[in-house]
Amino acid sequence: MDDVGYSLDRAQRIINLPGPVTLGLLPFAPDTLKVARRAHAAGTEMILHQPMEPLPSPQVQPMRGTLTMGMAPERFNALTAAAVAAIPGIVGANNHTGSRLTQHREPMQRFMAHLARRDLFFLDSRTIGNTVAYDVAKEQQIPALRRDVFLDHFPNERAIAAAFTRALAIADRQGHAIIIAHPHEATIRFLERRLQNLPPGVRLVRLSDLISLQRRATLARLESPAYRRISLVQ
Repeated sequence: MDDVGYSLDRAQRIINLPGPVTLGLLPFAPDTLKVARRAHAAGTEMILHQPMEPLPSPQVQPMRGTLTMGMAPERFNALTAAAVAAIPGIVGANNHTGSRLTQHREPMQRFMAHLARRDLFFLDSRTIGNTVAYDVAKEQQIPALRRDVFLDHFPNERAIAAAFTRALAIADRQGHAIIIAHPHEATIRFLERRLQNLPPGVRLVRLSDLISLQRRATLARLESPAYRRISLVQ
């Protein structure tokens, strides 16, 4: 659940959802620290939702703390370090917007270096098709995941339900599906109902659970040259 940090009430409803959910917290939003304390007390997983430069668009306005292409390396590194330090207890990071920045290897290498030093994983939100963020993370041996479905690109109940159905189909095909959602009222209402009634054989997991399974799969491949395939649902 991305974009968390602007409403304590909605964040609490997300924390209370039936089943584990990972919170993507904006580092400098007004309620982020309060949400982080509640999430920590509830055992809810948190990641840094790092603002990154989008392509020019009247619908997307860069927010405070946005990493940009034009930043000097010193400023870029200082801002990244401040964002990571702003939220105690995070286990990973993903990008907020970033349709411009995530296309370029150099800033992604700089960003991933901060994650590597702190043993954090990375989730590529895939806000643009030709993102290189996931590939750069892998090259730097950072555990990495990719978003499969935006649940509420259109934040109305019919579109949200259709996106959730699409995510279930992806999970059935590849063993897992990573859904990114946002704290819209329609989204929270849908999840409050739907997560209580998941299909047989489907379970909700944290991003770090997928990372753990990914690491186990990698270890199995390394230990057995004959090993060819492992499913994330095993």
